Amino acid sequence: MPVPTVLNAQAFGAKGDGVTDDGPAVLKMLDAAAKSKLPLTLQFAPNRSYFLKSGRNRYAFYFDGARNLTLDGGNSIFLVDSQQRFLKLIHSSNVAIHNFKVDYVPLPFAEGTVIARDKAAGTLDVRIDDGETLPPEGGATEEDGEQAYFGALWGPGTYNNQGEGGPYWVRYNLDIQNVSAPIANHVVRVQSKPIDFPIDDIKVGQWRFSIPVRGIAHRYGPGESFWLGDNTDLTLENIELWSAPWFAFGINGNRGHVTLRHVNVRPKPGTRHIASSWRDAFHVKNNRANVLFEDCVVQGSSDDAFNISSHTSKVREILSPPRIKISQNFPLGIAAMEVGDTLAFYSPIRGALIGRARITKVDVSPTNPGEIEAPLFTIDLDRNVEGLETENTLVWNETDSNPNTILRRCRMDTSCRFRSPVTLNSCQVNALAWFTGDEIETPLPSNVKVVNCQFRAGQGNPFISISMGGMFMEGHGPTEPVISNVLFAHNHIWGEFVLGDVRDLTLLDNDFADPISNVLMSNVINVRLLNNRHGDKTIVSADDIRGEATQHPEQLHF
Repeated sequence: MPVPTVLNAQAFGAKGDGVTDDGPAVLKMLDAAAKSKLPLTLQFAPNRSYFLKSGRNRYAFYFDGARNLTLDGGNSIFLVDSQQRFLKLIHSSNVAIHNFKVDYVPLPFAEGTVIARDKAAGTLDVRIDDGETLPPEGGATEEDGEQAYFGALWGPGTYNNQGEGGPYWVRYNLDIQNVSAPIANHVVRVQSKPIDFPIDDIKVGQWRFSIPVRGIAHRYGPGESFWLGDNTDLTLENIELWSAPWFAFGINGNRGHVTLRHVNVRPKPGTRHIASSWRDAFHVKNNRANVLFEDCVVQGSSDDAFNISSHTSKVREILSPPRIKISQNFPLGIAAMEVGDTLAFYSPIRGALIGRARITKVDVSPTNPGEIEAPLFTIDLDRNVEGLETENTLVWNETDSNPNTILRRCRMDTSCRFRSPVTLNSCQVNALAWFTGDEIETPLPSNVKVVNCQFRAGQGNPFISISMGGMFMEGHGPTEPVISNVLFAHNHIWGEFVLGDVRDLTLLDNDFADPISNVLMSNVINVRLLNNRHGDKTIVSADDIRGEATQHPEQLHF
C-alpha cells in the first residue's frame, strides 16, 4: 500500500476554538479527499474543541464510497449542533475512524433530582442540577420524525453491593405529557402519562430524572449519530459519545470485518450526567460481517445497550412451491436477500420452526417513489418447505443476521436484546440480558456462548438478569424448542435466570450467587450440567431448576 497522504483540518480553515463553526472547513476537507485516488488520512489537531453546526445531508461527516481512508480526531472534542448528526459512512471499504470525543449542543436532556411526587396528579417535581440549562416548557412536537416522548427515571441498582464494577443505575422510562415553566428556583414539574410502575418506590432526594429537551430529543431527524451502512472492513477505535438525540450507533448491512474497540456510549466524565443516548447505544442489524466489540462501555442509554438482530419478513404469497413472495414486516433497514442465503421459516400458529431452505433465485419489485414501504421479494428455494401459509409464516435470512458477532470485555448498564447468534466473553452486564425474537426482529438466538461474564439484574427487569426463550405469539409460546446450541460457562449471576425453548443447553461452572432468586427452565431438552452452584447448593440435575418461568418475556419492562 502507498504511504497515506495526510490532509490536516487546519489547512482547510478549521479553528478548533469551540465557538467558530468548523463545518465549512470540514466540508472542504471532505471534498478534497473525494478527489483523491490514494490512501488518505484526515487529521485533526489534538486537544481542541471543534464546533460543527453545518454539514452535508445534516451530517458533519458524510462519506459515500470512500476507500482506504483513516479519519483521526486527535482525541479532540467535537461539539455537534443538535439538529444534525456526526458521521454517516455508506458503501465504503477499508476505513478506520479513531480518537474522537463527541457531544451535542444543546444537550438533548436536562437532568436533576426528584424532590417531590404526586401519585394522584401524576407529577414529579425535579430540581435541575446547578449549571444545567432548564428544559423548554411543553411536550412532544411531533416534528422531524419525533418518536415516543419519554423521560428516564434512575434508581439504584438491585445488586449495587454485589459483584465487581461498583454501583449502577436502574432506568424506568416515563411517558411525558408536559414539562412546566419553573415553579421554583431551578425546579420544573413534569406531568406524566399514566405511570405503570409503583411511584411510591421513587425515593425523593435520591432518584434522578433525565428530561428530554423539546425539539431535540427523540427526533429521528437525519438518523443515528453514527450510521455505518453497507460497508466492507471497518475499524472504529477510541471513540467517546457523551450524548445523542436519538440512536447512538447504527451498524447495518456491513461485510468483511467490523471492529469497534474502546468505543463508549456513556455520560461525559466529570459531570453528574447519567443519561447518554435517547435510544439504543449499538443497533446492529443485517450484517454478514464478522463483528467484534472489544472493551466497549455503555451507560445511560434510554433504550438498549445492544440490539443485535435482523428484521423479520412474512410469506405474502405462495406461487408454485418452492417459489414464494415475501416482504419485511418493518419497512426500514431492509435485510438483503441473495442467491445462496439460508432462510428459516417459523409458524406462529404451531409455535415451531418448520424448515430451512437456500435461495436459488431472487427478484425484487420496486417500491413506490416517496413511499415508506418494504419491497416485495420473489424467491426460488432449493427445496419445498412444508406447512407454509400466506400471511401466517414468518421468515428470516440467517446469512444476513450477524452470524459471527462477539462482545469481549464490554460493560453494559442498560438492557441488551440478543436476537441472533452471539458470543459474550468476560463482559459485565448490569441489566437484563434478553435472548429472544419477535415478529419484527429475529432470528431466534441460537449458537450462543456466554463465558466468564458477570450479570446483575437491573434495567429492563430489576429481578431477572437473564431471560431466554422463543417468541410469544398467537396467545402462546413455542410448542417445542426453537433455540439451539447454547453454552453458559464460568459466569457469576445475581438475579433470576430464566431459560425456555432451548435444545442442546450446557451449563458449566456457573455461580447463581443470589440464593433467593429463581433459576428456572421450561421446554428445554438435551441439558448438560456440571459444577453449577445456586447459593450454597450444587445443581445436580435439570430437575433442580426445571419449572415455569415466573414472567413471560412480553411482560418485561423496558
